[in-house]
Amino acid sequence: MKPDIDIRTMEEAMKSGAADLDSLFALGDLYFAQGRHYDLLDLCNRMALMPLTQLDLATVLSYKGVTHVCLSHWEAATDAFLQSLDALEDVPENLEEVVSLKGMNYYDLSLYCQDLDKADDYGELALKYLTILAHHYPDYPHMPKVYAHIADLHHSMGELDEAMVYYGLFYEASHETEDKVWAMTGMATVYGFLGKIDKALDMYNEALAIADTKALKAKVFYDMGEMHYRLENYKEAKSALETAMQYRGQDPALRQNQEFEVSILWRLGAIAFDQEEDDEMVPLLERVLDLVDPAHTYYADANLRLGHYYLQQCRYSTASGYYNQVLLSPAASAEETLIAKDSLASIPLKKPAMLH
Repeated sequence: MKPDIDIRTMEEAMKSGAADLDSLFALGDLYFAQGRHYDLLDLCNRMALMPLTQLDLATVLSYKGVTHVCLSHWEAATDAFLQSLDALEDVPENLEEVVSLKGMNYYDLSLYCQDLDKADDYGELALKYLTILAHHYPDYPHMPKVYAHIADLHHSMGELDEAMVYYGLFYEASHETEDKVWAMTGMATVYGFLGKIDKALDMYNEALAIADTKALKAKVFYDMGEMHYRLENYKEAKSALETAMQYRGQDPALRQNQEFEVSILWRLGAIAFDQEEDDEMVPLLERVLDLVDPAHTYYADANLRLGHYYLQQCRYSTASGYYNQVLLSPAASAEETLIAKDSLASIPLKKPAMLH
């Protein structure tokens, strides 16, 4: 993107139809950098109606999918990524742009598709195309991102040795501090899963030492909190996550990242639930529900935990309301749905008669 771009001039050119495709992509980059996601979505819709090559159309649709992700529109994002892949159907696969677009689309689908079985399949396809990109197109300009995605995919598949290799490649290929911090937190997370906690903490601390923004420090503390949460080190997890939230509040861009806020709130709520700190748990999980819709990953879980709390309090009507919300969530897992049904079945139909 050109740093001296005149956004008003570009917007006027867009509306008049005088802007060329490269200029519109540059305008989109500027919208993205400024967090103007609805303006970017409108721009993508305008561009999709232009006479484009299939490759350019696929690029626009992929950009549209990323924009929906920023707005937490998971279903719309999934549709856009799939449409981008459809646009590439008749484009030769030996083109670098095609391999990269397919790899990135499948990677995003693996993250945001609400059908978990399909998400796993998309992950396999993402790994296929991104690995081809890494090994056959060494001059690809965004190779650090490719290494990062490959590492994340191996990690999600439990292939920790391969993940560590690609996080290392990500680190070596990175020139920006932000990328190096992300690579180091990736390696630290793998160390945590391998049970090498001291190495993990050392790596997190090294990442903190070079993190030069509030947002990066928030990222490191968040990942550290996740590791402690998995290990059931609740005191350390709570401390790290609360520190991440503090840094989030000090970064203007990160304050606009609702998904990051939700993730921290949910984990803090889950810790409070496990520690039976109900006075903390209830407002935290209620705040999560205020911020997400029923299709969100955390929606069913938060409702389940709140349902269990009110069931223990013998507040059956309130508990039923939360359990029923689990059944209405399209993102609820089979296990969550079964637990909600069993919990509803355990609620007495009538209050016990009072003794005189």
